[in-house]
Amino acid sequence: MSISPSPAQNPALDRARAIVRTVDVGRPLAWLARAWHDLTRCGWISVLHGVAIALIMMLTFAGFATALIGLVLLVPLLGHAGWHAYRDLLDVSALPEREQR
Repeated sequence: MSISPSPAQNPALDRARAIVRTVDVGRPLAWLARAWHDLTRCGWISVLHGVAIALIMMLTFAGFATALIGLVLLVPLLGHAGWHAYRDLLDVSALPEREQR
């Protein structure tokens, strides 16, 4: 008695297995050769694409860095304001007076 369904009982398993393909060993090198051919034929588009991706990445990292600097300044301020709000919400009238030192 089998716990998992066989592929004949579950057609989704057949479709999932059909997606996996085998690739010859030299096929990735052929892809790289075609990419090199495209780069040498129309290199300015590839360079423009690379510059655009680099610019997007630099702006993203700069945004993260400035956000972290902003959080370093903002979180203590919010904590201090939260402490004052907490103190204002407390009902201290029933507490005994504090001794002055």
